[in-house]
Amino acid sequence: MFQGSQKIYRAPMEGMRFLLFSGLMRIGDPVNYHGRVLTLRGIDPMSVPERRAEVEDPDTGERFVVAFDELEDVPPDPQGFDPAA
Repeated sequence: MFQGSQKIYRAPMEGMRFLLFSGLMRIGDPVNYHGRVLTLRGIDPMSVPERRAEVEDPDTGERFVVAFDELEDVPPDPQGFDPAA
């Protein structure tokens, strides 16, 4: 420690909820992988070259690992007035 500097103590981050972001995708969000809608379950850190993601098929529960760059966001369902109704 340098003369005149102080050691800084920070409170632990207990109880805080952290979301993993990757662009607009979050863990638990639906994602599109080659036309299939899957659930995002995990993402490699941004520092990892050729990132991979773990996804789950919501119908079968099967989990597998895919190239992160091949995933696309699934737009949310529109809510509100349905002109066809």
